[in-house]
Amino acid sequence: MDRLFYTELARQSLEGHQLDSDTCMRILSDGSLEILPLLDAAYQVRKHYFGQEVSVHILNNAQNGHCQEDCHYCAQAKSSTAEIEEYGMKSDEEMLQEARNAYLKGASCYCMVYAGRQASQARIDRLKRILTQIKSEFPDKEICVSTGFVSNQGAVELKQADWIV
Repeated sequence: MDRLFYTELARQSLEGHQLDSDTCMRILSDGSLEILPLLDAAYQVRKHYFGQEVSVHILNNAQNGHCQEDCHYCAQAKSSTAEIEEYGMKSDEEMLQEARNAYLKGASCYCMVYAGRQASQARIDRLKRILTQIKSEFPDKEICVSTGFVSNQGAVELKQADWIV
């Protein structure tokens, strides 16, 4: 593989250009691309913008197991044989305390993960309450939620809760 391709990827990104869709599809699907030069090109961009700094994201399984999906990569998938502790959704206070602990340990982002395909409106309402509590204590910190599919309205509601201070 011609090394010029990888150099060009880094150059375009460093100059602030977005990669076109054909290039992105090639990166994702071309079996002849070599992973180490590709990673090096990505590292050059990362190094330029972030130096040696890293962001710490702490992941919390807010619910573990009980998933009916079969994603094959996840220990919570119904076909998984992983020995995991199964439990329902943690209490609001437990999740708030885990967020506090994450930020006190230096995390820039606290991530809550839920098993299941789609979030009900009741879950969205509960998440909005929890997000609002976390943001009121840590307005400058990032929160992410992996809750499965949500409606357009549910996504808007969760996003608005994340911005409430």
